[in-house]
Amino acid sequence: MHPSADVAPPSPPPSTPPPLVARLLVGVRLAVVVLLAALVVALVLGPRTTEPSGSAPGLSAEPVADVPDRVDALMARHRCSTQGLGPDVIPAQALLRGRDGVVRVTGFDRGWAAWTGEAPGELVAVCLGPAPR
Repeated sequence: MHPSADVAPPSPPPSTPPPLVARLLVGVRLAVVVLLAALVVALVLGPRTTEPSGSAPGLSAEPVADVPDRVDALMARHRCSTQGLGPDVIPAQALLRGRDGVVRVTGFDRGWAAWTGEAPGELVAVCLGPAPR
């Protein structure tokens, strides 16, 4: 018998992924963790709507981005004027631009407080309110 016949063949190295594949797997795992964390944060801090303080009961707090078409639609729906409604007319509502730049429908008292400087915000228009049906 030949002396090398008694020696067992070398065992193959343990199965480990090549370095590039291992780095890709780590990158994919990291991306999944980051996406899941972002999803959780988005769900927790998601969009929040708050009514402006001082709005009268029954009035909508419709936030509208300061886009002229959207503000014009609000003005038409609530019968608003930037010039006033006449000496004998008492407005029911007001359009008020908040610190965040969003225009909201508020009660007239809240709009007047902003006009006189007693409350934050900028009075955009005074309104009669939605037309009766």
